[in-house]
Amino acid sequence: PDTPSTSINSMWRWGGLSQALRWITLFQIGIASTSHPSTWQPWKWNGWEEKFPSMYFAADPTGLIEDHSRLAKISNFSLAIFEYRMGQFIQDPGWADLKGEVFSEEQCEVLAKLPNAPPCMVYRNGMWAGYFYTGQNQMLNRQELFLKHNADDECNGTLGFSNFAETGRQLCRYNFSNPACSSKFANSVLDEIGNEESVLGSFLDNAESVHCDSEDVQVILTDQERAEIQNATMEAWKIGFAKMVGKGRYPVLSTTNQFKSVDFPVVPFENECPYPEENILESLQGIPFARNYEFFMWQLNQTCSAQIQNMIEESSHGIPVFVHVPWFPNSKGCLGGCRDNKNRIREFSEAEFLEMSIAGFLVGMGKGSYFGFSNMQDKDDPYAMGGWYDSSWKYYSQYDQLRTGKPEGPAEMDADKMFFRRTFKNGNVSLDCRTGAYNLSFPASGLESHLDNPSTKKAMLLPSLRKGTCVMIHGIKRCFTRDFFS
Repeated sequence: PDTPSTSINSMWRWGGLSQALRWITLFQIGIASTSHPSTWQPWKWNGWEEKFPSMYFAADPTGLIEDHSRLAKISNFSLAIFEYRMGQFIQDPGWADLKGEVFSEEQCEVLAKLPNAPPCMVYRNGMWAGYFYTGQNQMLNRQELFLKHNADDECNGTLGFSNFAETGRQLCRYNFSNPACSSKFANSVLDEIGNEESVLGSFLDNAESVHCDSEDVQVILTDQERAEIQNATMEAWKIGFAKMVGKGRYPVLSTTNQFKSVDFPVVPFENECPYPEENILESLQGIPFARNYEFFMWQLNQTCSAQIQNMIEESSHGIPVFVHVPWFPNSKGCLGGCRDNKNRIREFSEAEFLEMSIAGFLVGMGKGSYFGFSNMQDKDDPYAMGGWYDSSWKYYSQYDQLRTGKPEGPAEMDADKMFFRRTFKNGNVSLDCRTGAYNLSFPASGLESHLDNPSTKKAMLLPSLRKGTCVMIHGIKRCFTRDFFS
């Protein structure tokens, strides 16, 4: 595999007892392989011909969503994922009493009773173990399986673990370089997803957060340690994902990684992975999975271009992509303001930002992909969940209007890799990453929309987001690794 440095490359030649134990452990788990194509999913996907592939991804911390109006809204989406904070505020027995997995699974059961219910998935995390999950709570009793952490106290408070310290544990971040941790994660945390009939897969968040974070926000590691953990993490996914697929369950990998050919970060945080995305594809070869983009279309210009270029590369390998677009109404689009190629602020209405993001998605997506869009500053969210409460996820009319038909080929882009165009059976789409100008032309299905010149404010000399700026995503703090203008 390709490596960033000679010192890190040495990690591929481990020796001694630790390497022997790792391979013995993985051999005991079993050989990871499937006979499915890369775009396999345990449900029918027809996002080109039947319905635009929209995604719902939220939670209600007060308990199950059972009222007709909210269930009807969710059932309109093409896919539903229930976040880990489902039922968080319920007591006796509740979320903190080893019932965390129950609420999401029961919500999938409630949804499955509806006619034409969408496929339903649940949330798991690839960075931390939650004491409110039965299998993970058992792992937490063995603190040697986890990494020592920095002073951010994420295991007690940041994630809503209000009484984590009271359980007598301090550490919660997986140490996948420990073979016992890798084995337990694959055989418990991931394998347990296959035991619920209404749950068709799992969204694995923070999949590479620890070893791709160069700012030591989460853990203090050397380059060699980060490389070792990334190698071991991919082995755990390989075994765990194969077991999930073998039980008819689908894995979604939320990562900050990218291909070597893309020379600008696709996200503003955790973008110092020791090994590139090519290594993930090599490790998971023959195992169907999707890649998730958190903060998709979060900025114009180079960020927009990098994300689309990376998506196009993933689609060429047959890897579906899931995306979550964060809408910041206070900034009329992007967090801190959408910066164009002349460092001017471009402002969008909600509908314009939605359609601009859809254009970026359609340009790069392949079979099996899904699009999500939520309000990160939702005034109707009484619990300040930052874009992950039920009301933050609207079902938009554009989802019903879009019938693209199959693409007639991959996207075309200009020499600057800033303007993208793609033709589908029923129309065409284009996006200019320099300004956010877009065109969605699908007259047969009733959607004909374009924005030639988004509203402009004066040029801003300061960066839109400074190094060290932190945001909360799924209740988890992520901090930017550099000043970002775009």
